[in-house]
Amino acid sequence: MTALKFTATEIDFEFDDELKQPVQLVRSNLEVSPNTYPVEFKLLWLPDGKWNLSSLRWLSERRLPYLPVEAVQKIADLCASVLKPVNVWSSKQGDDGAIVQLNLGRPPEDVRDKIWCSHRPEVLKLPIPSWDGFWDKIERRIKFDEAFCVQGYTEEDLLTALPHLKQAFPVDWVRARYRRAGLLSVNGDMDTEADGYFPAYQLARTACGALCSDPGWKYLVEIGLALEKLKDFDGYNRLKRAVTASSGTQHHLCMAAELLERNLLVGLEPETGRGSARNDLLVQIEEKRCQIELKEFSSSDPVRRLTDELQKKSDNLPETPVDPVIFHVVLADRGEFEPGREAKFIQDVEALVPSISNKISGVVIGRRFLDGSGSGVKREVLFTGLVPSALHPLSTDYLDACFAANFEEIEYPIFGMFAPMHFGSSPKENPNADNDIVRSEKT
Repeated sequence: MTALKFTATEIDFEFDDELKQPVQLVRSNLEVSPNTYPVEFKLLWLPDGKWNLSSLRWLSERRLPYLPVEAVQKIADLCASVLKPVNVWSSKQGDDGAIVQLNLGRPPEDVRDKIWCSHRPEVLKLPIPSWDGFWDKIERRIKFDEAFCVQGYTEEDLLTALPHLKQAFPVDWVRARYRRAGLLSVNGDMDTEADGYFPAYQLARTACGALCSDPGWKYLVEIGLALEKLKDFDGYNRLKRAVTASSGTQHHLCMAAELLERNLLVGLEPETGRGSARNDLLVQIEEKRCQIELKEFSSSDPVRRLTDELQKKSDNLPETPVDPVIFHVVLADRGEFEPGREAKFIQDVEALVPSISNKISGVVIGRRFLDGSGSGVKREVLFTGLVPSALHPLSTDYLDACFAANFEEIEYPIFGMFAPMHFGSSPKENPNADNDIVRSEKT
């Protein structure tokens, strides 16, 4: 009696020209002791959610001389156990939360565009996948993996953003962040506090086939689309080089792209009028121009950081600035909302505004976040403080028009920007644990 065993090793995706549709590939080993036979199974995901084993391809010259008929369905079931995603969506909104539903496999058609989280937990238990072809795997998932989606964005949006993201976050950069976190594998369980967690975690989980939908991908697409929209502006290359090193630069790019969409952006990194000093953005509403300095603070004492930055900026402005200068400040989130921290910061800044240099016209405190809707990063203003002695006074109406909220409603749940969802690996189970396909007298 000989046991035929199945071990999945890797998943991949492609378009089958003959079948004229996307197919899922499960690379595996079939074992009849003492021999191992590498093989690739091609599967179709049917509308009813079932999987059809379409064909197989031997990956070496060594082939099994006989594959029992009763093994075919068992192989399809084992492949499906790896490929099935867990999908999560909000079914009903409340005043301060939502009822969440989930399913395993193909989601109901009427909630397809409502899914804000989806992942394949069994993929994380496969043998260590290679870093080779990292971005090619991500591209194939965008094109051919029916389970992969970024809520609110089209495949065209994703493919437009892709080359910019690939250049901004090359595989060597992602791999280096994993190494710093003490991880060697692309499916390693990266700590949310690790340097570069966003977007290294989201990209690696996508490349290995596990992550299917995640709010963090909304921000990734927004960064990529911002790089596309701003590519003809002076100062673009400086920003592009800095995008991997600073989450503040990512915020800078996305804010600039949004202002461009609203026909308010005039330029990137305008000169202040003193030496080579620059601000971040130049905007214009009707005939009135304004220079914006964007700041993102993650420290435990953000008002001290703001005070230092305001003084530094004042020192680098001419006695009479060429344009009004506004500081737009956000608190870098730590994976969740911290209303108490925001409230304390607003209170401290409100007390600070009267003493700010008259070279600066005001301070705006903003908030950005992700939610369960089919839209991108949401932004709003929490506080506007006008410097009473400003040489270039601005009105609240002007700043309201400049930094108007980009949404009307919120759909729960709400996520932080950099650690929206995290799925760890389970070391206790293995998708190949029950891998005896069939016992047969023939081999």
